[in-house]
Amino acid sequence: MFKKGMMPVAIDCRFDSTAPGKAAYGSKVTWKPAAPRDIRWVMHVGTPDYVASSETESRAIGLHRVFSKRVRDKATGQVVQCSISTD
Repeated sequence: MFKKGMMPVAIDCRFDSTAPGKAAYGSKVTWKPAAPRDIRWVMHVGTPDYVASSETESRAIGLHRVFSKRVRDKATGQVVQCSISTD
């Protein structure tokens, strides 16, 4: 997901499906104008383990986490995490 001249400042994640082995995640992003325009950012959405490994890779290239959220499905106990990293 990308909007020219904008950067994400918040992300809200949710489960669209919690079927066993077929979890589907949705997200809603809040955008703001990017200044300066050459700012780098990346969003991660998935299981907490996936997001943690992705954030480790982001830190290796000089990005740091600016927003993170976890959501637990009450019925299944599954957890989805979403985060935004920038430089």
